Amino acid sequence: MKYLQKSHYAAAILLSAIFLTFLIAPIPEAQAANCYSGGLGSRSFGVRYVNVNSQWTGGFDTASSRWNSSGAGASIQSQATAIPIMTAGQYTDSWYGLYTPIQNAGGKTFKIQVNARTLSQSAPSNQYWNWVLSTSTHELGHGLRLLDNPLSANPNGSLMNHNRNRNTVGSPTSYDVSYVRSCY
Repeated sequence: MKYLQKSHYAAAILLSAIFLTFLIAPIPEAQAANCYSGGLGSRSFGVRYVNVNSQWTGGFDTASSRWNSSGAGASIQSQATAIPIMTAGQYTDSWYGLYTPIQNAGGKTFKIQVNARTLSQSAPSNQYWNWVLSTSTHELGHGLRLLDNPLSANPNGSLMNHNRNRNTVGSPTSYDVSYVRSCY
């Protein structure tokens, strides 16, 4: 059996101590502290589509299914009697999508508006529905307690980043999924 030199032995002890400290150190809850208070208290909720045609209904269903299949534990369903609503229109404002939290007698709810006017002005013509789906999925992320513009490594690392490529980032990323899981 070969013996370690004193310097190697000291280095091994130091590395072991660092490793053990990492294993027993409490996991910081900084992620949970950054959860959006305007989001809902559960990852399972219904949403009612208001004043939209079948094409928009299909788009909103796709946005919900992207969260439902992401691994975040979400279960978002279209329900005709749900209090949270999603709609689309030709709004004069410059935003692509708007999430408005609402507190009522029944608790927290929300209204999501998707701005077809600004999306059609900004998206390249062959990418319009990619942008609609990215925006709709992003807005549902607020219902799952996610904030805008997280400190992910790059803009395309999170669906919630306003500077993401809306043509390619239309579904929750692993970063988004981990944040949703930490918020509940």
